[in-house]
Amino acid sequence: MKIHAELYDGSVTRGRPVVLSAAPGGRLRIEDGGTIREHAYAEVRIAARIADVPRRVTLADGSGCIATDNDAIDALDVALARAAPVQARGRRFRRGVDRLARLLDRNALGVAIALTVSVGILFAASRLGAPALGTAIVSAVPPEADAPIGQQLVDALDQIRLFQPTALAPERQDSLRRAFDDIRDDLGVDARLEFRQAKLLGPNAFAVAGGTVILTDAIVEIAAHDEELIAVLAHELGHVRERHWLRMVAQSAAIVVIWTAVTDPSLATLAGVAPSRLLELSYSREFEREADEIAFDYLTRKGIRPTRLQDLLKRITASCGQHCDQASWLSSHPPVEERRRD
Repeated sequence: MKIHAELYDGSVTRGRPVVLSAAPGGRLRIEDGGTIREHAYAEVRIAARIADVPRRVTLADGSGCIATDNDAIDALDVALARAAPVQARGRRFRRGVDRLARLLDRNALGVAIALTVSVGILFAASRLGAPALGTAIVSAVPPEADAPIGQQLVDALDQIRLFQPTALAPERQDSLRRAFDDIRDDLGVDARLEFRQAKLLGPNAFAVAGGTVILTDAIVEIAAHDEELIAVLAHELGHVRERHWLRMVAQSAAIVVIWTAVTDPSLATLAGVAPSRLLELSYSREFEREADEIAFDYLTRKGIRPTRLQDLLKRITASCGQHCDQASWLSSHPPVEERRRD
């Protein structure tokens, strides 16, 4: 069985004719003019079949062959998999999904069923698998590795002038740092507090990798009581303790890994955007609730009313009105009413 295809090696924009076939040992043979080369099945990625769209066979060096005979490509894939069963592990599920999709593709109802089932399976896999895989990734990264990442992020925000130097009086900064140090020591985390002006971010506070917590001048100014800022700091240090920033990044990467495992890798990065956007809000709210619980526990133990955080959020809501979902602490935190229900 020989398949005529076009090889695109990246050196020129036009492809050149080649012939693909199965060689002994589960190897892909490519006849390119007067030369013949072979690739192990593990080094070959065959794109999923989508109706009659030409298929791409991607090689380890990044080059690829485009073929229009989808039936022949399917047969080639099966032949290579049978000859190299060990290398074929992990691809059987995707081939099964492809076969089911082709059966359902014969009518509009089948297309609708296939789309619904596929989206459901992939979303469930992302929703359940990404947190577990993300947690495993974070556990393998030593906490000491977080600090350089966080500092680079803060430096970058300074350089693009999203942040400007704080205008808070040194005495005010010292007072808040003392409160911050008490919370930090109580929670047993390694962290530091920095102040910035950030007009585009409005009243805001956030923690980045490495334990850097940033308060904007606006959130300090809008607070009616220092206990409100203590509540915010306890919340942000809860993020630091649980390494939420790194967990969010790891989970986003995990989603792409999961989609790559069950779909065509050339589509995985693009397709991964969809579930990551759908899951991002859910994950962030789960993290926010975890941080809220840590702050609630701290405030209760220190004899501070836990409602101080809600008081501040209400004041921010009143100050920003319809713009609260754009540039303020509320943009990434559950609404006040939702927090009250929790």
